[in-house]
Amino acid sequence: MENTNKSLKTYQGDIKITKENSKEWEKKLEYTEIINGYVDVLENATFTAPKLTKSSSVDVRENATFTAPKLTNVS
Repeated sequence: MENTNKSLKTYQGDIKITKENSKEWEKKLEYTEIINGYVDVLENATFTAPKLTKSSSVDVRENATFTAPKLTNVS
């Protein structure tokens, strides 16, 4: 499924990433730079947000992986 939402630069709301939904969220937020809410990467999940620069909060659980190379602001 191709991501057609290239204009979604800011996402409003909290995100819970699971092993089962991580690919769906990665596709949905591929171009997102700001998440106004928390990112919760649950146990054994992997989540990559290549353009993310800011989030309200990030929680990465045991055996989870969160990759956001441009993330510089968590507040």
